[in-house]
Amino acid sequence: MLTYDLNDSGNQFTIELQTEATPEGRVGILLAGGEGELNYKQASMIQGIPGLGGGFVVDMGIEEGNVCIRDFGTDAEVRFPEPLASASVPSKIAAGSKVELTIIGERIDAQMFRVKASVVEDGEVIAETETRLPEKRLAGNIAMVSMQGSARSSHRFRRLSVRGDRIASHPERAYGPIAGVLYSVAGGDLKVGVQCMSIGKTIHVERDAKNSRRTGVRLERRQTDGTWEPVSRVVGVSEPDYYALIRVTDYDSSSPASFRVVMIHGPEDAAAYRFEVPAEPDDGRLVVGGVSCTGDIGRKTLANKKLLEPGESFIGVWTSANQWAPFDGISEPLIEQEPDIVFFTGDQLYEWWPTPIDMTDAMPSEDYLYKWLIWHWSFQNVTSRVPCLLQTDDHDVWHPNLWGEGGRLMTEGWEKGGGYVKSAYFVNMVQRTMCGHNPDAYSPGPSDSGITNYYCTFRYGGVDFALLEDRKFKSSMPSVEAGADPTMLGDAQLRMLSQWAEDEHATPARVIVSQTNYVTINTIGNGKLLPDRDSNGWPKPARDRAVDLFGKAGAFLFTGDQHLASVTRMNTPSSKNGVYQFCQPAGGCIWWRWFYPNAKQHIGGGPKPGQPSYLGEFQDAFGNHFETYAVANPGPREAMSSYKNTDVSRFILTPEQRKAGIGTRYRIHQGEGFGVVRIDTKNDRMVLECWPDRNATMRQPYRQFDGWPVELKLSDLSAND
Repeated sequence: MLTYDLNDSGNQFTIELQTEATPEGRVGILLAGGEGELNYKQASMIQGIPGLGGGFVVDMGIEEGNVCIRDFGTDAEVRFPEPLASASVPSKIAAGSKVELTIIGERIDAQMFRVKASVVEDGEVIAETETRLPEKRLAGNIAMVSMQGSARSSHRFRRLSVRGDRIASHPERAYGPIAGVLYSVAGGDLKVGVQCMSIGKTIHVERDAKNSRRTGVRLERRQTDGTWEPVSRVVGVSEPDYYALIRVTDYDSSSPASFRVVMIHGPEDAAAYRFEVPAEPDDGRLVVGGVSCTGDIGRKTLANKKLLEPGESFIGVWTSANQWAPFDGISEPLIEQEPDIVFFTGDQLYEWWPTPIDMTDAMPSEDYLYKWLIWHWSFQNVTSRVPCLLQTDDHDVWHPNLWGEGGRLMTEGWEKGGGYVKSAYFVNMVQRTMCGHNPDAYSPGPSDSGITNYYCTFRYGGVDFALLEDRKFKSSMPSVEAGADPTMLGDAQLRMLSQWAEDEHATPARVIVSQTNYVTINTIGNGKLLPDRDSNGWPKPARDRAVDLFGKAGAFLFTGDQHLASVTRMNTPSSKNGVYQFCQPAGGCIWWRWFYPNAKQHIGGGPKPGQPSYLGEFQDAFGNHFETYAVANPGPREAMSSYKNTDVSRFILTPEQRKAGIGTRYRIHQGEGFGVVRIDTKNDRMVLECWPDRNATMRQPYRQFDGWPVELKLSDLSAND
């Protein structure tokens, strides 16, 4: 329940859940999800396994014939905690009958509540149990629970009611059925992508088929007298993506405007979704924000307590250190930086988080929509205020890594060959819902496989931008080994960049936004540079062609993906005065990378006196020369030699870490956050900022990562002599 929860001050609550009896699994209520320590969006993610912060579950099983109260906030590392209290149902309940679960909580004293659970059939209590629960843990979300069921025996909820002075009402938390908007302003057009929740069938047929209707959305603009005037016709919404794209041509971007999206022929209580479009800056200053790699949750499985040494513990599953969505520690300080435009450079979601995937499903539209809506819900305070442009990356289309080979469909299996493992219909659905609102594509396609493109160039706020797709066209190792000419951006995208680089009317500041960086800044435990083909340091011939064009365009490169924030300058094939590149940090770092090179990795005289060893000149494992200006490494450094991304040991906390709040209050990584680029063309300046997640960092007072800000001269970006 989004609009009701348990507060931390009342003395009594009653919750009644009516359900239809099914023979398999258990059904009930989650009480106090988050236990008052998580915000309501974080607590809404609790599912699957118990863990610290998980609250309590009151459940009943028709087949087992009992009702139980369980501690779902235990760190016992068991999937199904033993009941704190239980009672048997004296007679078997017939499948399909309506059964009510009633939960009553009453304060005993300042420390304890008495909680009683009853099973009611035909108005008669047929089973009842009770226990005492600590008052300080009885605050947080209320949710309906379905456990251990099956597709053949799904649980059906009929009615849910709550009352009492321990119940708090939050009507402002209502969400949907319009889940969010994304928009861009470029080339005289306002493009608005509208994402709706799954609302079932969108075509409604009356007895007379001629009167059938489709659910749709319409864009309206607020007038000076407070009324709303339509600025678009109704645009239809359809399964499976429940998405609509609205375009307003000849849009005047010189003044701010308030808009709302209304749903037509949808649920009767469908609320309008409001958002603001600011005036396009025209004063020579532009603030660009960047976010990437927003994994929802860190640890999501149970662990073996036998692996722990005395005093050690695991990261708390349902704590703010582990439950990262909705990323308030990123979105709120990002908005405080007053960005004019924000780029989300890929991995808005991760296919395996927070729920597992069906690897055989070529069109996992429902699974995608669930995970995509979490992202919209998380960043709506950003997307409803400023233009936000998106790129898709490998995880967005269900890949751990992606070498797209021009958009072919993979036949060899994950990571064994190039191409996409899911269907072209699914890839296009992801691109449409994430990128459909972006400025119009240079060459939309589709390819022979049916996959479309979204790469483009545009101008906003007096700055030229190129938004690239590098994953889609990148060669795979098997094709390179077979003698194929290595590719990275593809012929059409290179042609777009070449034309963009030669534009006689180019702006003083030019920014290229690419999914990942063009050198491999990554070391292994012994400090040797790692040959990681997931970066754009490989394949080198194709990489060199791209970077040479970046240099000729006098462009600055803004990237993500690598989970390691850095500022570098790369030599190009035609110039030693190379391209500056800012790789922003991950928002939620599921896979760690770090750059702690040993002394042998340095070139050009070794580490600079008085500076960290990770600053200096290097050549990556593929032969690409670069110089580092700033790196936001995770730590501590001495732990990186034994850290393993695939081992459960990465979730183990020392007693000292636990005492400091790491793993419960603070994240263990300490390198997550967001990037900001401040462009000032009048004063020939570009300032790069790198901010940590404010809710997760131990850096007090709150400040940027060490090494930032980095200040550049715009005139230096085009120095190619």
